[in-house]
Amino acid sequence: MATSMMSAPAHGGRVLDAAAYFGIPEEEWLDLSTGISPFSYPVPPLPVTAWQCLPDHQYRALLCVAYDYYGSQSLLAAPGSQFFIETLPLLRPTSKVAILSPTYQEYAYQWSRHGHHVLELTQEAIELDLEQYDVLVVVRPNNPTAEQIDLTQLRDWHQRLAKRGGWLIVDEAFIEPLLADGEPSLITPEPLDGLIVLRSVGKFFGLAGIRLGFIWSTSELLAQIEAKQSLWYLSGPTVWAGIHALQDRCWQADTCQKIKTASTRLQSLLQNKGYNVHNGGLYCYIPYQQARTVYEYLAQRGILVRLFEQPAALRIGLPAQEADWQRLDTALSALSIPNVASVK
Repeated sequence: MATSMMSAPAHGGRVLDAAAYFGIPEEEWLDLSTGISPFSYPVPPLPVTAWQCLPDHQYRALLCVAYDYYGSQSLLAAPGSQFFIETLPLLRPTSKVAILSPTYQEYAYQWSRHGHHVLELTQEAIELDLEQYDVLVVVRPNNPTAEQIDLTQLRDWHQRLAKRGGWLIVDEAFIEPLLADGEPSLITPEPLDGLIVLRSVGKFFGLAGIRLGFIWSTSELLAQIEAKQSLWYLSGPTVWAGIHALQDRCWQADTCQKIKTASTRLQSLLQNKGYNVHNGGLYCYIPYQQARTVYEYLAQRGILVRLFEQPAALRIGLPAQEADWQRLDTALSALSIPNVASVK
């Protein structure tokens, strides 16, 4: 499907909008709409210098920790991987861009708003016509559908694009639960021409508020991206939190297990209600023709999930507390929609 000029996409986490629309106070909402881990990293108390001093003297320390965590020195940090999503379209001449869809809508929006020709395609269409495109965007695992493209397929696509100067952009914002199960990242110690990988600290570490992400690519492309950044592009508190989170391997291992347990529990809860569920690790995706009915029913009870219209579906994040699990379970148990199990 070709993408013409589109409006800025909506996102999860819009509790204030939901509170105003449904007339429920903000503090009474259970927000399961984002896919951000509810098990946030416990950032140690900040030293006064994190507030008082310009942060650039700590950038090197953050990058050294990131080199170890991601397994490569071919990295650049930014205030969230969103920065890279917005910047990469500025670094190519007008291109034909294929996006494996449905997926995170910021990709289609950012590439199209900068004059590129964007098509949102299925895996089969990409495989058939890849030689027509200059850039291919794949989110792994896909947000929101939880689809996982085989590594052999991704490497083949990369080779076919790279040999004619194309890019394969792989967004691994939600990949940590997969890594814990032995699935490798596409990041390797040495960069590869034409392969670009984005990583997010906000999702797995539950630290979306610090705005920290990384990009892996060749030194030439990293230099072009760095030239687009402002001075002191990361705050002192962001750098402090990132250093501690990325090097705390014990917390990371414990949290991977917590996420695995919680995602399995959420999948079972939803399947027991009759839904067809795709597990994305930090969220579950439900393709369902009556998704809006379920969304509104839950919202009227102060539970916010993510609604998708095309195709009709829901994304539900992991509850944090036992009371949250019971609240979701109770609400879904009381929901009566005919033939829920047959509409998949």
